[in-house]
Amino acid sequence: PPIMKLAGRLATAGLRMAIKGMGKLAGMASKAWNAAGRGLRALDNAISPRGVGVRALRASRAGAVFIPSWKDIKAGFQRLILRRPDRHHLFPQKFRAWFEARGIDIDRYTFEMSKADHEVIHLMGYNKAWRKYIDREAFIAQRRTPRQIMRKGVELMREFKFGGRHVPYHD
Repeated sequence: PPIMKLAGRLATAGLRMAIKGMGKLAGMASKAWNAAGRGLRALDNAISPRGVGVRALRASRAGAVFIPSWKDIKAGFQRLILRRPDRHHLFPQKFRAWFEARGIDIDRYTFEMSKADHEVIHLMGYNKAWRKYIDREAFIAQRRTPRQIMRKGVELMREFKFGGRHVPYHD
């Protein structure tokens, strides 16, 4: 999620500034640690309501520098990694309006899978295959039925070799 990228960037930038600021004025180092603390708080808030970010905030308010232990960092990233797996829509979100006009709620047909598998499916041209199918509808001069669309979804599932646990997108 975008908040995770922002949190990581803030933390990294803050730590870089802190290292550079060690030999400079204490005020610069303090600003750097505060920037790192903001990054850690954002990361921690995205992962859990309490933890490393809360301790960093308390330390910064007390005028102290908080350096998270390896255990804290490892625990935070484990919580991040163990979050809900990616969900892949059988019917691409990009064409949501087209599917809805034909009576299909695309959020009912999603599959849990790893982020890597999800990216690979899209790199292999999953959305392009759907685009080709959708564009062909104009040539047959007949609106596709939900049954025909479902069959195409199953066909593409087999072609792109994915499955996994079928779950609704919003649960």
